Amino acid sequence: MTLEIICDKLIIYGTPESVTDQLLAFQNEVGQFGTLLYAGKDWKDRELGRQSMILMAEKVMPRINAGTSKQSAAAE
Repeated sequence: MTLEIICDKLIIYGTPESVTDQLLAFQNEVGQFGTLLYAGKDWKDRELGRQSMILMAEKVMPRINAGTSKQSAAAE
Protein backbone atom coordinates (compact mmCIF):
# COMPACT_ATOMS: atom_id res chain seq x y z
CA MET A 1 0.00 0.00 0.00
CA THR A 2 1.47 3.31 -1.06
CA LEU A 3 0.39 6.89 -0.53
CA GLU A 4 -0.35 7.11 -4.25
CA ILE A 5 -2.70 4.12 -4.11
CA ILE A 6 -4.46 5.53 -1.06
CA CYS A 7 -4.93 8.90 -2.75
CA ASP A 8 -6.12 7.33 -6.00
CA LYS A 9 -8.53 4.85 -4.41
CA LEU A 10 -9.74 6.37 -1.16
CA ILE A 11 -9.91 10.14 -1.60
CA ILE A 12 -12.97 11.37 -3.47
CA TYR A 13 -12.93 14.92 -4.78
CA GLY A 14 -14.04 17.04 -7.73
CA THR A 15 -17.17 18.71 -9.00
CA PRO A 16 -20.50 17.75 -7.41
CA GLU A 17 -21.23 15.59 -10.47
CA SER A 18 -17.84 13.89 -10.33
CA VAL A 19 -18.08 13.26 -6.58
CA THR A 20 -21.56 11.79 -7.04
CA ASP A 21 -20.34 9.50 -9.82
CA GLN A 22 -17.32 8.39 -7.76
CA LEU A 23 -19.46 7.66 -4.70
CA LEU A 24 -22.03 5.69 -6.71
CA ALA A 25 -19.23 3.70 -8.36
CA PHE A 26 -17.71 2.99 -4.95
CA GLN A 27 -21.11 1.90 -3.67
CA ASN A 28 -21.50 -0.44 -6.65
CA GLU A 29 -18.13 -1.95 -5.82
CA VAL A 30 -18.56 -2.46 -2.06
CA GLY A 31 -22.33 -2.43 -1.59
CA GLN A 32 -24.54 0.03 0.21
CA PHE A 33 -23.15 1.79 3.24
CA GLY A 34 -25.09 3.61 5.92
CA THR A 35 -22.74 6.44 6.79
CA LEU A 36 -20.55 8.75 4.76
CA LEU A 37 -17.91 10.64 6.72
CA TYR A 38 -17.08 14.03 5.26
CA ALA A 39 -13.61 15.00 6.42
CA GLY A 40 -12.55 18.53 5.63
CA LYS A 41 -11.78 20.22 8.89
CA ASP A 42 -8.53 21.98 8.09
CA TRP A 43 -9.51 24.29 5.25
CA LYS A 44 -7.17 27.26 4.93
CA ASP A 45 -10.00 29.21 3.28
CA ARG A 46 -12.97 28.88 5.64
CA GLU A 47 -15.52 30.06 3.04
CA LEU A 48 -14.24 27.54 0.48
CA GLY A 49 -14.68 24.77 3.04
CA ARG A 50 -18.17 25.99 3.87
CA GLN A 51 -19.12 26.09 0.18
CA SER A 52 -17.78 22.55 -0.24
CA MET A 53 -20.03 21.32 2.58
CA ILE A 54 -23.03 23.13 1.10
CA LEU A 55 -22.43 21.53 -2.30
CA MET A 56 -22.14 18.13 -0.64
CA ALA A 57 -25.44 18.60 1.18
CA GLU A 58 -27.41 20.27 -1.60
CA LYS A 59 -26.02 18.71 -4.80
CA VAL A 60 -24.26 15.44 -4.04
CA MET A 61 -26.31 13.79 -1.29
CA PRO A 62 -29.70 14.18 -2.99
CA ARG A 63 -28.28 12.44 -6.08
CA ILE A 64 -26.66 9.73 -3.95
CA ASN A 65 -29.93 9.13 -2.11
CA ALA A 66 -31.85 9.00 -5.40
CA GLY A 67 -29.32 6.59 -6.89
CA THR A 68 -29.45 4.39 -3.81
CA SER A 69 -33.25 4.30 -3.90
CA LYS A 70 -33.22 3.25 -7.57
CA GLN A 71 -30.70 0.48 -6.83
CA SER A 72 -32.79 -0.79 -3.91
CA ALA A 73 -35.97 -0.84 -6.02
CA ALA A 74 -34.19 -2.69 -8.82
CA ALA A 75 -32.92 -5.31 -6.39
CA GLU A 76 -36.42 -6.02 -5.12
